[in-house]
Amino acid sequence: MRPSLFSSGTLACLVALALPMISCTSTRPQTAREKHLGRIELGPEAQVTPDGLNRVETPPDYGVLYVKAPRPHLYRYQGIVVARLNITYKRDVMPWTHAVEDRLRDRFATALEQQLEDHTGWELVDAPGPGVLVLIISALDIDVSAAEERVVGARTTHSAQAGEAILMVDLRDSLGGDPLARFIQKHTLPGGMYSGTDVEYQRVRRAFDRFAHRAALTVEQLRSAAEEVRAEEAAASAP
Repeated sequence: MRPSLFSSGTLACLVALALPMISCTSTRPQTAREKHLGRIELGPEAQVTPDGLNRVETPPDYGVLYVKAPRPHLYRYQGIVVARLNITYKRDVMPWTHAVEDRLRDRFATALEQQLEDHTGWELVDAPGPGVLVLIISALDIDVSAAEERVVGARTTHSAQAGEAILMVDLRDSLGGDPLARFIQKHTLPGGMYSGTDVEYQRVRRAFDRFAHRAALTVEQLRSAAEEVRAEEAAASAP
């Protein structure tokens, strides 16, 4: 059973394609900490979430990334459990039935778990426990605005891009709920060719499929970055 540990109202989530490289004017090699965590905002001017995550400086159009300062100790975890997908709608208008929404959740969970198995070093587990992270993904303020559609053939429709959703990922300790990393990104719902009549559902599903791939890669990059920092610091402190 997938855990349902946090309501959508408590979320604000994580995920990034990779932690950004810090610019450095020195000719010495960057340490792993500088390379991966050098842009965490610290001090009185830092942007900090209500639950204590510090914003990471990122390029324009990258998304909003927060991590636990001075660094998230992700290397302490061996497993990861996927929580039930949180979904909210803009203006509280749901464009389909609860049965269709459940289909959307099941589809996304299957896609995400497959991506996690293929791309991450963590074991995918079924329940919270010691050494287990919980991955909470949310699709918030979904706005399936009426897109320009053109019928192509008997059962094919070409849809323009329209509408949007805020897609977010949150990594937390599965037992205590302590936040470790969070990423927020706004996505325009994709256009393209669709068959059948449920074009709105298919557009959101396609956006979710793409995001599942991106989320898994991001989670692995965060894990690898934390492990690289830990290994370098351990080597430096060795006698």
